[in-house]
Amino acid sequence: VINISGDPSLAPQVSSWSRALSAQPEASQLKPRIDFPNHELPRFGKLTSELCELANHCFEQTGVLLDPVYTVKAMQQVQCMLRRGEFAAGARIALIHTGGLQGWRGYRVAYNKNLSQAVRSYIDSLYPSLVNGQ
Repeated sequence: VINISGDPSLAPQVSSWSRALSAQPEASQLKPRIDFPNHELPRFGKLTSELCELANHCFEQTGVLLDPVYTVKAMQQVQCMLRRGEFAAGARIALIHTGGLQGWRGYRVAYNKNLSQAVRSYIDSLYPSLVNGQ
């Protein structure tokens, strides 16, 4: 778990959910890693051209648009952790997209030049009022 928000109540909440899920019979094979690394990169509400490039790349590779407030930052942190060798070889990593695409409504214009045409088109399809200037 990567706590992008800095909310200290998140760690015990997620640990509780993990214990509950681990108690389920079908989850007996799961041994999730739960930790709360310090997120040293831009925090909540801070978007950079580097994060836009990551959002572009993820969208072009997977068709999944990461939100600009949380999920793109979580992906960036996972990449940093991978580079530092914090995961065992062959480990399976799950990144849960928590939504928040509406955040692009606030960032779309300011970061237009940093977004690929594919990402801009996708955001515009979600929020046509941005295209019409509303």
